[in-house]
Amino acid sequence: MKGLWALKVHLTGTSFKGNYELARIIIDIIFFVAIIYAWTRQPAREKKRKAYHGIIYSADILLAWYLLTLIDLFLHEARLNATYGYILFYFFIACLKFAADFLILAGTHRVTSGLLFYQIKKAKIWHLVGEFIIIVLMITALYYLGSLLADEILWLQVADSDAIQSVNTRKNKLEAAFVILQFFLTLMTLAATMLSAWIYLDDDSEIPRQSYIAVAATGTLWIRSFSELVIVLRYDLLQHAMPKGTPIARDVIYGLCTVVFLILMAIVQQNLSAYEASHPIEAQIEEDSRVHLIGIVNAAAAAGEQLPAVSAAIATMRGNSRNALSDLTKQDFDNLRAAERTRLQQLHLDYLNRLDQKYGHMAPVDRTREI
Repeated sequence: MKGLWALKVHLTGTSFKGNYELARIIIDIIFFVAIIYAWTRQPAREKKRKAYHGIIYSADILLAWYLLTLIDLFLHEARLNATYGYILFYFFIACLKFAADFLILAGTHRVTSGLLFYQIKKAKIWHLVGEFIIIVLMITALYYLGSLLADEILWLQVADSDAIQSVNTRKNKLEAAFVILQFFLTLMTLAATMLSAWIYLDDDSEIPRQSYIAVAATGTLWIRSFSELVIVLRYDLLQHAMPKGTPIARDVIYGLCTVVFLILMAIVQQNLSAYEASHPIEAQIEEDSRVHLIGIVNAAAAAGEQLPAVSAAIATMRGNSRNALSDLTKQDFDNLRAAERTRLQQLHLDYLNRLDQKYGHMAPVDRTREI
């Protein structure tokens, strides 16, 4: 193969004598172990919301990224004999890093949007805006990784320096675009958790524990993204000279914020699941809905009318879901705070939609009219 692919080289390193290099190895080992701990603190997979999957998958990928990064650091410090084609190893490391960052952002946005879903009417718009940014973020990451691979291959093929410079410039701009989008998305998630907590406060209600923790978790993710933004823009895009300790500082901020975030979000998920599962009125609402549905059909039969299709009866209930509730349930419902009422109203509509999907195709039969 032409080019530098098979050219024999020594990986650059200090033979474990450099303070900065050893510090990076020690720090990455610490955070590798810490992320394993945070990973073990995550809820059981069958108990996690679908929205949370991105966060746990990100933790899985981060473990692989730390492992490959540590292998690379050890190989460099050992000054291993290799070929120039070794630089492609950095492409695979970058793939893991960008995949982990993308998934943690997507998962966090979906979880935090869920906090707002039952509190404000336009939460769906908020969610869709975030989803749009996530799509753009994914496209940007893919273009960056493609440019990184092209840059490495051009180096190995000893391509024209202008072509290499052009690809490298594009790569740096795409990385800058990624961290800018990442910064705005983490800012959105932080704003979502703060807004959720403020709604409870504005309603003179006690702020749930998970709301406080969610603010802290998204705050740490925002700090991490801000750090990445500053470093990438200053040292990669604008090409300022990088102080020797910058990679260590970057590793510390990235690792610490990630570990804290994963631990806090696990607590949020556990508290949120318990919070949503513990409301007895939800079961009352579902029972009242089933009784009311049967009542609609029985009333039509008693009046000698054509029995309504199940889907039509559910549509009637959906138009005024409060009518489906018993007086006792209405009384309990009215005693709740506004945020809780909004949440349960949405859960009620979700339940009616599930009933419609499961039974809407059925048509009741009046046995008294059969011959």
